[in-house]
Amino acid sequence: YVTDVDSDLSRKSIQALGGIAQRLRNMTAPIIKQLTVFLAMQRDYIVNEVVIVLKDILRKNAREINEIISTISLNKEFITDDEAKMSFIWLLGEFGENLEDSPYILEDYVNYWKENDESLIVKQTVNIMVLMLASYFNYENVC
Repeated sequence: YVTDVDSDLSRKSIQALGGIAQRLRNMTAPIIKQLTVFLAMQRDYIVNEVVIVLKDILRKNAREINEIISTISLNKEFITDDEAKMSFIWLLGEFGENLEDSPYILEDYVNYWKENDESLIVKQTVNIMVLMLASYFNYENVC
């Protein structure tokens, strides 16, 4: 159902997988692996929901983060939903040290939102990102 053209059905299927992964620890790794496969489909409604669900899973279980963060990064242009963008930013804030170009991805989001004043959520996200960027300037080769 995840690949269905009905985006609501697809989203609910992805959410159901995320719920299973959070409740049944022995299913977390295989579900995370399958969710990363869904990212490769490069459909915005699938990528958006997968990023949101992965954030929820990884808040409690961050073992598989290295593969996940790089896969999400490769598909970042398909993250179009505000909640998904905020989830991706949270992932970068928590696990950005595992992705070499995370400060530059965050900077791209800041620049985009400076130019496109969209909503209160976006303004709050920009404030959070500015704080996160400031912390990244402590890394080597960033400045």
